[in-house]
Order: sequence, then structure tokens, then C-alpha cells
Amino acid sequence: MLSDGQLAQDVVQEVFISLWNRRAEVHIEKLPAYLHQAVRFQELKAVHRLQSDTAFYDRLASIAQDLIHHEPLLYNEMEQTVRNLLSRLPEDQRSILRMSREEGLTYRQIAEKMGISIKTVEKKISLSLRAIRKGMDGSFPLLLSLALAAPAAASHL
Repeated sequence: MLSDGQLAQDVVQEVFISLWNRRAEVHIEKLPAYLHQAVRFQELKAVHRLQSDTAFYDRLASIAQDLIHHEPLLYNEMEQTVRNLLSRLPEDQRSILRMSREEGLTYRQIAEKMGISIKTVEKKISLSLRAIRKGMDGSFPLLLSLALAAPAAASHL
């Protein structure tokens, strides 16, 4: 399911770390079956996290495009809000997010460039997008409704 070998290795490592941390409380009768299911579960979690982060970013980019064309003042306001939220992020998270979104680098490329694991890159991007999402909670629904209403309003003219 995971096409990135380093991410797959990180998933397997997570399973073994979890198993080690819970070794006193876990009693496994069929280790191969347990490991198979545990890796599968961690893999699904990783894929879901990546899809969730990507979907949010794609929605935000789509709304930004609509606002640029139909509501430039609202776009400027949204852009300023995002800039403020980004400035509050720790430097490493900001840098990783910039490399991913602006430079188009893959998680593997970012990890190699920064000398960290792909799992760390994934976590930092997830934390960054979560902070942006949380910071936009108040304005995101308003921007979304205005972005959706702008083309409809223009068609009634």
C-alpha cells in the first residue's frame, strides 16, 4: 500500500516500538499474525493522515484560487491569516512545510535534505497543517461560503 520504502520502514519500526513499550502487558500467541495486522493498521493510519493533510491543503488552495478571481480583498485577508499562522510555527515546521508546498519536494527529499526520518517530516507537516486548520476554524467556513457564493452571485448579474 505504501509506495515510499522509507515510510514503510518507519511504519514497521513504529509497530516494533509499540510492541516493545507494551511488552509487559501484551501476550501474543501468534506473532506473525499479530505483526501482520499491526503493520497493516499502522499503514492505514499513515495513509489516512497523509490523505487528510493533502485534502485540507487542496481545499485551501482551491478556495484561494476562487478568491483571487472573485474576491481579491477576501483573498488578501485569508493570505494574511495564513501568513500569521505560519509565523507562529516553529522554524523547522515552517521550513519543512515550505519545502513540501512551495518547492514541491517529496517527504523523502525533505528528510534527506534535513537529515531526519520521513516519519518526522510527515509528523511536522501534519502538525503544521493542524495548526493552520485550527487557526482558520473561525474564518474558514466564512471564506468557503463566500468563495462558493461569489461565482453564483456573478452568474445572476
